[in-house]
Amino acid sequence: MSGQDIKVAIVLCSCGKTLENQLDYNKIQDHFKENTDITELFYYENLCFKERLDELIGLFEKKIFDWFILAACTPQIIEMPIKNKLKDKNLNPNFEIVNIREQCAWVHSNKKKATDKAICLIQGAISKVKQAIIISRKEASFPKHVTVIGGGISGLNVAVDLCTLGFDVLVVEQSPWLGGHLIQLENIFPFNISGKEIILDCLKNLDRKNVKFALNTRINWIEGGVGDFRIHTLRAPTFINENCNNCKKCIEICPTILDDPLNKGLATIKAIDKGCGAPFGESLVITRAKCPINCKLCEEVCPEKAIKLSQDEIEEIIQSSFIVFSTGYELYEPDERSVYQMERTSDILTQLQLARMLDPEGPTQGKIIRPSTREVAKKILVVQCVGSRDIRQAEYCSKYCCSSAIRHAIEIKERNPDCNICISYIDIRTPFWDEEIYREARELGIEFIRGKIGNIGFESKQFVTEIIDTVLARQINYESDIIVLSTAMLPSKMPPEISEITNLKIKKNGFIQEYYPKLKLTETNKVGIYICGSVAGPKLVSECIADAHSVAVSIVKEFPSETLIRETPISIVDEELCNGCELCVRLCPFKIPILIEKDEKTIAVIDQKQCQGCGTCVSLCPTNAVQLESLQRDQFFAQIKGLLADAPSHDEPIILGFVCEECAYATIDFAGMLRESYSATTRFIRLPCVGRLSILDILTAFEYGADLILIFGCEEEKCHYLEGNSKTKVIIEVVKELLTEIGWESERIKMYGLFSADVYKFVEAIQNVLGVYEKLGHSPARLKMLDKFGK
Repeated sequence: MSGQDIKVAIVLCSCGKTLENQLDYNKIQDHFKENTDITELFYYENLCFKERLDELIGLFEKKIFDWFILAACTPQIIEMPIKNKLKDKNLNPNFEIVNIREQCAWVHSNKKKATDKAICLIQGAISKVKQAIIISRKEASFPKHVTVIGGGISGLNVAVDLCTLGFDVLVVEQSPWLGGHLIQLENIFPFNISGKEIILDCLKNLDRKNVKFALNTRINWIEGGVGDFRIHTLRAPTFINENCNNCKKCIEICPTILDDPLNKGLATIKAIDKGCGAPFGESLVITRAKCPINCKLCEEVCPEKAIKLSQDEIEEIIQSSFIVFSTGYELYEPDERSVYQMERTSDILTQLQLARMLDPEGPTQGKIIRPSTREVAKKILVVQCVGSRDIRQAEYCSKYCCSSAIRHAIEIKERNPDCNICISYIDIRTPFWDEEIYREARELGIEFIRGKIGNIGFESKQFVTEIIDTVLARQINYESDIIVLSTAMLPSKMPPEISEITNLKIKKNGFIQEYYPKLKLTETNKVGIYICGSVAGPKLVSECIADAHSVAVSIVKEFPSETLIRETPISIVDEELCNGCELCVRLCPFKIPILIEKDEKTIAVIDQKQCQGCGTCVSLCPTNAVQLESLQRDQFFAQIKGLLADAPSHDEPIILGFVCEECAYATIDFAGMLRESYSATTRFIRLPCVGRLSILDILTAFEYGADLILIFGCEEEKCHYLEGNSKTKVIIEVVKELLTEIGWESERIKMYGLFSADVYKFVEAIQNVLGVYEKLGHSPARLKMLDKFGK
């Protein structure tokens, strides 16, 4: 059903009659009563009341009309309640909202002008709807399966939440143990328990029927999309089967000594040695890559024949509906070029090594020693921001360092009050309750110097470190037994091919880019792929846990059942018109379209499950083959024409605005809430993204009578569809050149970026464009209209 067959109802709401002071509802109703495009016209005082909304949805369900146009408050308030009502009744979301409150009644003091504008806005919606195609809800079945890549605190909490909510979860971890860096930490503030206890608590809450683990497993390749990801993994063999009785004869005979990865070089293990054990990992682990060539002593000595060294990696393909990246972080290690020269001595440690020393079950049984002599350390220098806030390494703050360093210093002081500790810092950053431990540290006599490290003397029995005190402008030579470095959090290394095939955006600092830093911190530009924890940047344990809850809620909210229902308008391709030019493939910010060969012709195909509905591909398609389902070109042109239908009938300027439905639309609504008055000659069209605008759309608006055009999008690099605003800027420059070529003034079109509450910038933009009108007057097309009708 489309076009003239659609039965349209107009629904007016006066918000408890409060809008009647500024809008003439009788005039509006009289105007549309004679309109043959309208089947029904309803008036409500409070449509948002449950019984009123139920009444309207009931009429829609009975097919009294096919589509309704609601002229009331902002869609930011009423749209979701209506969508949810329709969704509950399994009805298509066939309605249009006209904002006559925030963007009309509340901002225009002249009742006649406000009413006339409301009529124009409603007429634009009618014209749009009459060209619409009834959009059916799209459903697709998918397995309730999630693959979590990374078995640290973030990944395990995601698994806990999702298995509780009925999802099957596979946790893929490349190391031989679960828990990531956290199980190496002796005390996690503010929880005041060890990392192992936190991870153990997670594992206790897992439903082992729903959650599986793949340790020693790495991701080789990812293909497919939401609902149908195919994840290719390579699992390293354990080399040890279930016959093992833990006799440890294999460990005794093994000739290869290695640094213990769990204890970061403070202890040694053998190439075959005990692992973390249940429930964190395997009881025995073989580091096969470090074994001497042709050595099979462990295999030969095993009385149970449980060891088989001639095994290869096992490739598996996992089918999953969603992917969560929670691969954590790596720690910066100063190289030989740095002042610390860690390769020269074992007495310069990292905070992670210090944490292992503090662990009563760690390599030093909780004693803080000088590794080279095994003597208890009496003087300790802690250096902050090693690699962090450094343009040569990581320009950002690593967030954990100050609190960890201070907490460790307090623990050492409590165990050994005679130990002297000095913390050299650039700035102390201890947010929220962490400020308490900063105060406690000072009271315990821990010394703090705001300074930079100059040189370190290695010649004497103790380190002699030059500290440039930036407060007192002096040099201090500080003697210490050990030096502890608070090193930067770095992004975990993702294989380039994985980043490329998933099209995940990577920040300049190497961490994965969030979809939208303000509101969508755990989503990515790839539908169905989520991020959690420090994979997006340095985070504290509490933030990682919060991220995990957010991911679980996001997945369940978007996909509550085994049926994927897409209500987001998507782009569709007319195969007859498509010439395979590849523009949509190259320019889609989400890399959704692909080219295929069909009937000896190359055409573009758009995955309906992944399309975000931004419309960027529509604006760039040279053959009009790609259309946004909810705003096809004929609809858009009809809406513009309807909105400007009064252009020949009066001499007032007409300013047409195209508005992004996110930040820009929120700003204009906020102007209404503040009752910031601006010209009633403005009319706005809400778009999913200004990236939907094409050159032809803008020129058509001028042809139908717009004197000036304003485009309001998100601010630079804040586009909710990643690149829509930047692509529109290019289109505007082309339009300006075309206007100049035909003798028009290029100043008639202007684009502004707005944050979500940029009210005064918006009002100033309206004032500026009115100033342009005072200078230029009506557009040439508008002048022809006025001349024709004798205005």
